[in-house]
Amino acid sequence: MSTEAIDRVLQALSALYGNTDSSTKEEANIWLEDFQKTTEAWTTADVLIRHDNVGLEARLFAAQTFRAKITYDLKELDTQARNSLRDSLLNLLHQFRAGPNIIVTQLCLSIANLALQTSNWENPVKQLIQLYASNPETASCLLEFLSVLPEEISGDRKVPISDEEYKRRSKELLTANSNEVLQLLVVYIQSSGNNVDVQIKLFKCLHSWLKTRNIPIMALNGNPLLDLSFEALNSEDLFDVAVDVVCEIIDQTRDIEESMPLIEKIYPKLTPLREMMKRIDPDDGDAYKAFCRIFTEAGEAYLSLVIENFEAFKGIIEGIVECVAFPGLDIVPMTFNFWFSLANQLSDQKYAQVKPQFFDIYRSLIDIIIKHLHYPRDLNSWTAEQRDDFRNFRHEMGDVLKDCCYVLGSQETLSRPYSILAKCISDPSFDQSNWQAIEAPLMSLRSMGAEIDSSENVIVPEIMKILPSLPQHSKIRYAATLVIARYTFWTAKHPEFIPFQLDYISAGFDDPEVVAASAMALKYLCKDCNMLLVDYLNQLHPFYMSASKTLSQGDMIEITEALAHVISAVPIEKILVTLQNFCLPIAQALHEIASKGQSVSEGEIRRAGDLVDQIATFFQYVTPSNTSEANPLIQLINELWPVCDNLLINFGGNIHLAENISKYLKCCVVYYRKEFLPLLPSFLERLVETFDRTGLGCYLWVAKKTIDQYSGQAQRDGIPLLAVVEKLSSSMFRIVKEKGFQEIPDVVEDYFQMISIFIEEMYTTFVQSALLTPVFQCGMAGFTLEHHRALSAILQFYTQLFTIIARHKSDSALVAPISRTLEENGGNFIGLLINGLIHTFPLDLVSDVGTILGFMAEVFPNESRQWVGFVINQLPNEHLSSQEREAFFVEYDIAVREQHWRRLRRLLTDFTTQYRRKNFSARITRKS
Repeated sequence: MSTEAIDRVLQALSALYGNTDSSTKEEANIWLEDFQKTTEAWTTADVLIRHDNVGLEARLFAAQTFRAKITYDLKELDTQARNSLRDSLLNLLHQFRAGPNIIVTQLCLSIANLALQTSNWENPVKQLIQLYASNPETASCLLEFLSVLPEEISGDRKVPISDEEYKRRSKELLTANSNEVLQLLVVYIQSSGNNVDVQIKLFKCLHSWLKTRNIPIMALNGNPLLDLSFEALNSEDLFDVAVDVVCEIIDQTRDIEESMPLIEKIYPKLTPLREMMKRIDPDDGDAYKAFCRIFTEAGEAYLSLVIENFEAFKGIIEGIVECVAFPGLDIVPMTFNFWFSLANQLSDQKYAQVKPQFFDIYRSLIDIIIKHLHYPRDLNSWTAEQRDDFRNFRHEMGDVLKDCCYVLGSQETLSRPYSILAKCISDPSFDQSNWQAIEAPLMSLRSMGAEIDSSENVIVPEIMKILPSLPQHSKIRYAATLVIARYTFWTAKHPEFIPFQLDYISAGFDDPEVVAASAMALKYLCKDCNMLLVDYLNQLHPFYMSASKTLSQGDMIEITEALAHVISAVPIEKILVTLQNFCLPIAQALHEIASKGQSVSEGEIRRAGDLVDQIATFFQYVTPSNTSEANPLIQLINELWPVCDNLLINFGGNIHLAENISKYLKCCVVYYRKEFLPLLPSFLERLVETFDRTGLGCYLWVAKKTIDQYSGQAQRDGIPLLAVVEKLSSSMFRIVKEKGFQEIPDVVEDYFQMISIFIEEMYTTFVQSALLTPVFQCGMAGFTLEHHRALSAILQFYTQLFTIIARHKSDSALVAPISRTLEENGGNFIGLLINGLIHTFPLDLVSDVGTILGFMAEVFPNESRQWVGFVINQLPNEHLSSQEREAFFVEYDIAVREQHWRRLRRLLTDFTTQYRRKNFSARITRKS
């Protein structure tokens, strides 16, 4: 062991912990991480951790190095070296029995991972108990080991062992020792006296074994640990860990029938907790949260008991209500799942007789929730983030109000917020500036709207009548407008309220703070009441034309969608003229902009993009109800085409206009497919030309939609989709050559998504075309991309290609072309795939590579094995030992022979992780 390595480690640690320069600290950290991957790290760590003259940082680094090396690099040690390492770690654990705890934890994790991977180490758990259990000085470190062992084994598995070995070894380490561990904990708790540190570790250990299901829950029946876990809630030092244990015990007694003897002992211990809650400092939100965890856990676990034996178990649900009433808003969401489950169960007809017992609970819950919905009086003091968080929280609480509707029914539920509104209006002393008192119940009405029956005729009419009487405050008007928006389905059955609602909504457009709510309300009113609003179109037309001068584009799109729904309800013989009235003025404005050619300003082009977006929205939602006749709107599409064509010619390279005109063209091919067929040749010609000129990916996106719609009839109707894809591909290859993949990742993504659709719909045409090889090679060149979505699209292309080939592997007409392509490119293709795996591909794409290699192995087993073997054997000897190569090939051959593709993906994942960790700098890993 060279002192040079020790000195370098100590220097790096000094730079990491003692230097203030961030770049120096980063360099030191990277060097230390890379050093941990070397074989020299084993002996260096052993010397450092035993050294008398080094600090805590050095010893901690040594302990962490042991853990990392054992987890990832244990294969570097033979059996004799592993046994020596085991004995050394056990000796170190005894040496550090008094701490520091951070060192003890790392040593215990190291021993746990070593035990998992060392199958000839017979019963490590029993050995450690025999070594350390009888000595009070070593009790703490033994409990730490027993705590981390089940969590390390049951957590995300990092050690490179097979699934079979993992299952066998975990059973030997955990299941076989559960009784002995439980007995040990009982002995320790009874002899711990006032040693709080040991008691904390003891409960942590119990929680760890319970959480990982390695101690049968019924083993606690009659065991003193059950009573002591609840008693520990009275101790400030033990409170947190006791809460974890109690919640785990409750969770594992969900099987009511099997666990009833234990539940009968648990429930009486919950009642005193409500008294403990009353003594909590109101500012101690964490304590409330802990009790809420316990009661909510009990409510969810014993739900059927609570429902079927309300009087006997109502203490649980009353405890949850008390938790909900706590002002801290981070506590309420903890109960959401319980209220949903309870309401869902009570909606079952078999509980109709017991449901009334819960009415008072839900009435209280509504009142509490409405109080929580109140904005603070000092709202201006809140940050934007606080407001966003509170808005999200209010929407979540709205789900609880829906649960209340399930149980109480709409009339009872709505009456509570309505009564608050009525009281505010009728009370002459009500402070008109207190808008929060009115806005909160309005918000609750909006939340409950989804659960209200459209035939409700008692409370909702009163709610609608009271809205005009509310104070004319922007916040209140905003909330009231959204109430209208939420109940438009109800309005469809009560059309007498339409005139009032239209007036109320329209007036909201004059208030900047209410415009967004008004636009949304108009959209939903028009959608749900479209047939009832047809006669209002003459009144809505001038409103729409004037709105475009003042409203934002987002609000205009909302209004456009609203009117489109109404136009859809116009009789088929009038729908064309109606839509022309709205669209032709927009088209005229577009024509004026397009006719200016290159002299237009950037703002005018932006305006053109917005106008196209409005037209696209009309065509997206105007769907005539009488579809048995020819769609008359194709005439308008024909009228608009010259304008669109002109826009593409003049401004097709402007991304804002291009994306919106692509949206419109997508509507044409998707919603008017049959009628659009005569325009298709001109459209495709312009699409190809515009992409060639601009290189924008949105045109490839439209091409993908077109292929998807017309592929089935391409041959019958003479639609030249192959020619279109060939021309787009030719342009793509040129653009990639000029700009490189890294500059246009979004275009690459759109291109390969288009190709994948083409393969899916017209795979025979693609495979037998001249496109196969150049597209195949283009994808290979794209493996250098660092853009995740683009790289994923490329891999999806190969997955799609080989999936189809595997599905038709007996069809020589399909297999032969890909065989010829692979003869020329197969070795290089596999090489690039594996190179990407071990160098640049994100780890979440490893499974995609495994799928591709699996299908290749299925169709071309000999060639694939040869190519994979060649690539793996080309890896440097210093990066991959002969034993590692042989182990990889054995697993690869087994997976391919058994067609076990999940095993193949696991092999590739493990191989990639190990190879990257071992051979590449932490700096490179972070960049990739």
